[in-house]
Amino acid sequence: MIHWKKSLNSWVIDNLEVVKELTPEKLAARDQMSARKRSKYANKLVDQWEREGTIAQLYRDFKGQLEAARDAQTSGRWERRRTQN
Repeated sequence: MIHWKKSLNSWVIDNLEVVKELTPEKLAARDQMSARKRSKYANKLVDQWEREGTIAQLYRDFKGQLEAARDAQTSGRWERRRTQN
C-alpha cells in the first residue's frame, strides 16, 4: 500500500492547488507564520475537508484499496496451491 501514500500526497497537493492554497503569496504568508499558527491553519483546512465529507471519502477509497489488495493476495495463494497439486 506504499503507492496509496504517494497517491494521497498527490491528491492533497492537487487539491491545495485547486483551492489556491499554493500560490506564491499564500506560501510566503505561511512562511512568515510561527509553527503553531501554521499548524492551526492546516488544521482548519483539514476540518473543512472533514465537514465537506472529503476525509470520509478518502478513507472509503483507502479501505476499498486495502480490501482489493487483500483479496488479490488471498486469491493468488489459492490459485498457486491448486496449480502445484
